[in-house]
Amino acid sequence: MKILFLTLRDEHDAASQVRVYQFLPYFEAMSIDCAVEPFAPTRKNGESGLPRRLAKILFAFIKRLRIISSSGNYDAVVVQRDVLPFGLQGFLKWMNPNIIFEFDDAIWELTPQQKNKSPLMRWFFRYQIGLFNDFLGDAKIILTESPYLVNYAKKFNDKVAVITAPIDTGYFAPSDDPSTDKDAIVLGWVGTHGTTYMLESIAGALERIGRKFPYVKFLNIGGYPIELKNMRSEYIPWRNSTILNDLRRIDIGLMPLVIDSVLNEARFSRKMVIYMSMSIPFVAQDIGLNKIVVKNGVNGFLTRTEDEWIEKLSRLIEDRRLRQEMGANGRKIATEQYDIRDAARRYAELLYKTAEK
Repeated sequence: MKILFLTLRDEHDAASQVRVYQFLPYFEAMSIDCAVEPFAPTRKNGESGLPRRLAKILFAFIKRLRIISSSGNYDAVVVQRDVLPFGLQGFLKWMNPNIIFEFDDAIWELTPQQKNKSPLMRWFFRYQIGLFNDFLGDAKIILTESPYLVNYAKKFNDKVAVITAPIDTGYFAPSDDPSTDKDAIVLGWVGTHGTTYMLESIAGALERIGRKFPYVKFLNIGGYPIELKNMRSEYIPWRNSTILNDLRRIDIGLMPLVIDSVLNEARFSRKMVIYMSMSIPFVAQDIGLNKIVVKNGVNGFLTRTEDEWIEKLSRLIEDRRLRQEMGANGRKIATEQYDIRDAARRYAELLYKTAEK
């Protein structure tokens, strides 16, 4: 069986890596021949100006047109969030109707940044939402990762499957060695520049923890550096070559979300599964899908207010045995519910089901 994957970006993009690229070795082991075509490379900070970006988009559009023209050579096509504007969507359906449409975010909701754009850009965003809804209706199977997203997809198509973002629990595993930060208890957060604003939402709580527990340290992996008073902090970028050792320094994970954001009701954060797989207890915002992942008091704590952040973090900081128990519970949940091997088998079944039609 031959499958074409049309991804938004290459393997360096977090969403494309989680939703497509990490599955490929498992599909190939099942004799599924996979071809992956990203729309564009992963963007880098400080990338070139508008004219050059527009030229890159035009080039990517032409490339996408060429790829779709040969999509009939595949048994099925998986489209990752790409709404294929300006006729490409209809062209793909004509060339190969065996389409799995995959999405993992509430992309029908305009972000505050999008709402503040020019009227032309706001029109284009609305146009994209219309294409997104059309794709939901046309797909043979919709693949998403949460009940919130399923409820929206079923407005357009009742053939919806759920595979929550899994991880390789054999790779993301705890170490038998003690923490390298022997002089500190480390609070850790994993993210990107684009999600650091969520970390900033609990800066006040972290500063209060720093005053209360001078031996506590904060480790920021992957975001941009933020300034904290009374809290020792360290920033390091996400590096695949060092990420396991970096994660193993964390004693308590952080999973903040901005409560007043509609988008966050649908957001499933892979960092929670990483924490669990690494046997790291964590504190998470009491919102959206966090309530599904977190069994309050078992593998982590749920909080809403700054005072609750202080209370739950203090309990974990002061009680080493509690950290160990919650970490072990999280590891068990991760291996039973979120391992990539089980997810890959279920995903492969969807591919075969779509290709047979």
